[in-house]
Amino acid sequence: MGYGAPRNNLRMHGQFADQEIILFKVHSMKGILAIGVGIAVALLFSLHPNISAYHAGFAGLTVFAALLVSLTAGTTSKRMSALTSPSFPAFGEPEVKKTDAFQLNIVADGLRNDQSSYLDIVYEDLDLKPGDYAHQLVDYLVNSWLGGPSLDSNGMPRKSMLDVGAGKGAQAAAFSLYFNVTTLDRHDHAKQTFRSLNIKAEVVVAEIGDQAFPLPDNAFDVIFTKSVIEHIENWEHYLAEIHRVLAPGGSVIVMTPNWSSQKVNFYDDPTHVRPYTMRTLDRALRMTGFDDIQIDDIYQLPFTWRMPFLKFIPWLVRKFPDSMKWRDRQQRQHRVLVRFSKETTLLALARKR
Repeated sequence: MGYGAPRNNLRMHGQFADQEIILFKVHSMKGILAIGVGIAVALLFSLHPNISAYHAGFAGLTVFAALLVSLTAGTTSKRMSALTSPSFPAFGEPEVKKTDAFQLNIVADGLRNDQSSYLDIVYEDLDLKPGDYAHQLVDYLVNSWLGGPSLDSNGMPRKSMLDVGAGKGAQAAAFSLYFNVTTLDRHDHAKQTFRSLNIKAEVVVAEIGDQAFPLPDNAFDVIFTKSVIEHIENWEHYLAEIHRVLAPGGSVIVMTPNWSSQKVNFYDDPTHVRPYTMRTLDRALRMTGFDDIQIDDIYQLPFTWRMPFLKFIPWLVRKFPDSMKWRDRQQRQHRVLVRFSKETTLLALARKR
């Protein structure tokens, strides 16, 4: 089992564990512009004979808030600079296990050298840097869904976590603050991330769609899988394997695009095979033996997790035309606020008895 970095050492080197991530950099000129537009909208609405001053003011305030968020949504992360600091302590090389059934190290290297991989294309430029979004997501999940950190007196994680379909390992790296982390995927791209951040973790390489996980029963306290199940044809086998390796009393977090909000663009990803609604995901988890299921439909906009009262902003922005999600005709560069106001994600927490 891999071991996450000690929390007290992380605090010493860049204060990664305890620094607040800056959500917004509000520049004075942008703020003044947002205020001016808000006032102009309020004045225009107030000229309409059927609109009260109260509703005109509310419209102006709403436009001001939405514009301010849009203008200042460029975030910076002190955590990523702490992680990539040359002074960050080394915790050993990631341990990589490869199954006899699927030796992928040579294949993965060949794909990356000869052609662009799925991860390179789909996650080429999300404007959500791993050090920003990944750590905000992990903090939100740990503190709001998993009951907070569980560390010993030395700041070491007490519990184990498996990240299934870890990709490049951004979330797994952030989870290493709170858990002894293992990743499972059909390639070892996470190994490079862990090595660059000097994080000791176990990297298991195997197919995850229709083969048994090369892991023992009841091995992990928490299992995390994000944006994976929609790529899996045999969902029942996939969830059954997660149930098998999850310890009794353990928790699984499943995140997947919400079909209800992504019908138009779900199949823009050619590897998507099975969409989920809130009801579909609930039934799939119950059919594979999970209990105490909680599902929420969330915006992938971290400011709505920390300040839920601002959810009215993406609710309003999602009324914009779909064409406003993209900065270019090829739809490769998106506007974060508009896209993730429109495209919501299901977040499910379930337990094994």
